[in-house]
Amino acid sequence: MKIIDLSRPHDFSRACRAFRDELDRRFGRPDLVVGIATGGLRTVESMGYSPAKVIAVKRQRASTRLKSYSRIGAVFRSMPIFISDMARMVEAFLREQRFILSGKRLEQRPVKVIDGAAWLDLQPNSILIIDDAVDSGATFVDVVGFLKDAFPDAMFVTAAICQTFRNPAYKVDYIMYKRTLLRCPWAMDAKYRSCFGKGR
Repeated sequence: MKIIDLSRPHDFSRACRAFRDELDRRFGRPDLVVGIATGGLRTVESMGYSPAKVIAVKRQRASTRLKSYSRIGAVFRSMPIFISDMARMVEAFLREQRFILSGKRLEQRPVKVIDGAAWLDLQPNSILIIDDAVDSGATFVDVVGFLKDAFPDAMFVTAAICQTFRNPAYKVDYIMYKRTLLRCPWAMDAKYRSCFGKGR
């Protein structure tokens, strides 16, 4: 597994635009874009789909919520980068092993629309669902299920910038980087951390 550092907002935006261009080439421009908060929504914002119709949805893991409200970010940023990288890779390995040992059991969580609810009345032909990363695939399972109920006749494309687990439970249609961890501008260990993409 490797780590790609996109903690500089310029580097992240450039990667997101390349991601968008490849998706357009493979699948065409969608009628509706769905960003999964928080990382997927920030990715969509940097992809520059404006003035495309965008819906933001949320399905957050308990572990992510815990880290978001902790005060350990300053500790991570003060670490030498190679130690931070090692900590990231160990954490990813342990989470993947727990997933495998559980028999790839997924915890179902509710999905809610946090922005763009007016677009739920549309009848789009194609919907692009974006997240920054896919680990177990649980988020995509729940979000795709939610959106299929809302748009039963639409064609769905799923995409993420990176995939960490070798065999997630949901097969995403396009992954930019496989077996990769990203260091994004909002990451706790981002050396250039700023108010970039405050999200919702």
